[in-house]
Parts: sequence; structure tokens; C-alpha cells
Amino acid sequence: VGKSESSRRAVMSHTGSLAGSSQIWEGLFRQCGIIEASGVDEVCDVILALHHLGRNPGRRLLVSGGGGGLGTYAADLAEQEGLAIPPLEAETLTRMQKILNREGAVASNPLDIGAPLIPPPAFDAAMLEAARNPSTDILVFDLALNFAYRMHGDEGLHRAADVLIGASREARKPAVVVLYSRAIGAGDLVLEEALRRLRDKLVENGIPVYPSMPRALRAISLVNS
Repeated sequence: VGKSESSRRAVMSHTGSLAGSSQIWEGLFRQCGIIEASGVDEVCDVILALHHLGRNPGRRLLVSGGGGGLGTYAADLAEQEGLAIPPLEAETLTRMQKILNREGAVASNPLDIGAPLIPPPAFDAAMLEAARNPSTDILVFDLALNFAYRMHGDEGLHRAADVLIGASREARKPAVVVLYSRAIGAGDLVLEEALRRLRDKLVENGIPVYPSMPRALRAISLVNS
């Protein structure tokens, strides 16, 4: 705290007044390789990333999800965070086009699978190819749970989690899941329970889970700093 004029005035009445100049601290952090995080949420996000991805896991992402808008939004965020979303390797692209030969799907990076979840074996093959793609370091999968749950149920969600866990392990490449629900009604609490079960399963198997794309990409960027 204390970086803006108004917050500097506020910290002068608290113990923050002992901290000194924020510019000096930032210089010290850079020299010592310390990650500077802003706020409790960002601290927790960085700890989660460090635990599962380690330091400097790579800045090249393959972003996958069900919707072109989601992918382009992620691409904009990635660029803001100093991350890259490079094109698929030629051989990966050819195989992905055969796998996702269905209406609404776009084989590229960002990868649009055409729906929040698609039936196996197409989903299995697509995620394995995405994880193996040589030009990227991390697979980031965006999942709107409320839509996927209504399409494939709890069993389908957990099968998809198993696929992502398996693809990450087989490719020896980290995966990150952005998991959220757009349902906000009182009768939608079953979706919140399903989300928490799925999040726990992924985290227990080495895949960090974030509630939004901005938080996921910010954490990846910070552990690469």
C-alpha cells in the first residue's frame, strides 16, 4: 500500500508509515527475485501457482474453451500481462482440425471446441493435442460450469477433469483451469456444490483452479516475473 497519493496519506496514520518509499521496496524486490502481489486474493493466487506450476513455468499459453469470445478476451488479457498465445504448430493444427471437424469449433490458438464441453472421444483427443503442442508451455482451459453441468451432468464434468489431468501428465506440461458459474439464483446452489467438488479434484491432482481468466493469467505472469 501507499503507492497512490491518497493511500500515502492514509498510511501515515498507521504502521505503514514505517515502511518507507514504495519505489525503494520495488527495487529491492526486483534485485532479490521477490514476487510483488497486490492484495490478499493475488497473494493466494500466486501461492497456488507457485505450488503447482513452480517459478518461471513459461509465458506461452494454449487457451481452450467453448466460445470464440472467451478466447479473444483471454488473448487480450494475456498480451496485457506480458504472456503469449502463439499459433499452433503445423502438425498439431492438422490433427486438431480433424478432431474438431464439427460445427462451431475452431482449431487454432485460442482453441474453440464449440461448446463448454464436447462428448468423448473428441474432447479427449483435443485436450491431449493441446497439451502436447510444442509451441506452448501451459494449457489454460476455460469452463463455465453451469452450462457444462446442464449439458453433461456431474459425471461428465468429472470425466472432463480426468481428461485434463491425464493430458497434463502425459504431455508433462502444466495445465490451469478457469472454473466458474454464471448461475446466481437461490435454486442454483447445487451448481456451487458441483463446482467446489470439481475444483477440489483438480487441485488435488496438481491443476490450479482460478475463478476468472484475469486472475489466472495474472498469477501465471507473476510467477514468471
